[in-house]
Amino acid sequence: KTPRKIKPVKCKRCGLEWERGNLDSTNWHKKEHKKIMSYLEPKPLRAMVKEMKLQSDFESVTKNSAAWKHHQVFIRARAFNREMNFDRIQWHYNKNECDENVHGFLLTNSSSLIVGACCFRKWPAGLHAYKWVLDWAWVSPNERRRGHLSERWSFFRQKFGDFLVTQPVSEEMRAFLKKNNDAHLIEGG
Repeated sequence: KTPRKIKPVKCKRCGLEWERGNLDSTNWHKKEHKKIMSYLEPKPLRAMVKEMKLQSDFESVTKNSAAWKHHQVFIRARAFNREMNFDRIQWHYNKNECDENVHGFLLTNSSSLIVGACCFRKWPAGLHAYKWVLDWAWVSPNERRRGHLSERWSFFRQKFGDFLVTQPVSEEMRAFLKKNNDAHLIEGG
């Protein structure tokens, strides 16, 4: 029997590299591909559609939010982590590990799809003082530059005041902040 030829491949849809001809690698890619496509090309989530009909603040995710909402933020935090090459994910998978100093948001589009997420945190700002920071924001590449963050920006500024944006800041976020005359919000300058 002739051994299978193993060929390195990069998936054009999910971006993962795997080895065609290697069964373990192929199975790994199938599993990971499905996870990645769930946020790159999201489908309507029944729980979110229901939430949108019942709650005015349906995008908000706090310590007291449903576990499925925490999971959806976690998925996008992991996407942010992969894209920015960070070594830790900046949202807890388990909602019980979330505290009142963290406030997430699921970003939805007009088709009720979750297309992104962001996270604000309270950071110490002196003795017994705290300041809100935008810790991270991630929008699916297919949905970028469609106004998802812009539509919510004044709400965020009203809710969290003169918050900072933590480093490192992507070039896209720098351009967004500059366009909104908010480049001064970048932590440390």
